[in-house]
Amino acid sequence: MIKELTEVLFAAIAIVKETAMEFIPENFRKAIQFAWVGGVGIGNWMGYVLAALQFLAEEGQFGQDFCDAMSYGYVAIDELHVIVSFADDTSTETDITKLASNAAKEAAAGNALDAALATKAAVEEAQKKEVQAAIDAGQTPPTADGSASASASAQPADGSASASADASAQPAASS
Repeated sequence: MIKELTEVLFAAIAIVKETAMEFIPENFRKAIQFAWVGGVGIGNWMGYVLAALQFLAEEGQFGQDFCDAMSYGYVAIDELHVIVSFADDTSTETDITKLASNAAKEAAAGNALDAALATKAAVEEAQKKEVQAAIDAGQTPPTADGSASASASAQPADGSASASADASAQPAASS
């Protein structure tokens, strides 16, 4: 009750503070926000005093009367809220993350993952076919970075390759 009352009483200062916060660097914003919370909360100790008075009133058999008296404080705070509330919250923005259920979100994520894995498999299959075509043509297959492998430079300068190299490059015949 005390904190709400303090915030409502400082509403005009809060408007100025929030306006000024838009022009202040981020690190200073935090400092000002901490100072604001401390300043608004400076009277919070009165809440403990009111609680102690409530307990004493209960012991003195007039707790209900004290509670009724404090309820007038809430009426006053509610009326002050009406004064400082200039406009209704008519936000038209929709948070897209709250439109779907968790099951729908998980299903969509699963579908996206399946599509990504299928695309990856298709790319890998195309790369395998490219390598196999190069091997079948007797060429050195490209490496992952697209360059020819180092074994191509190991061939003799006259272009002749050893018989063992030709044999290892030939695919095995199935029986």
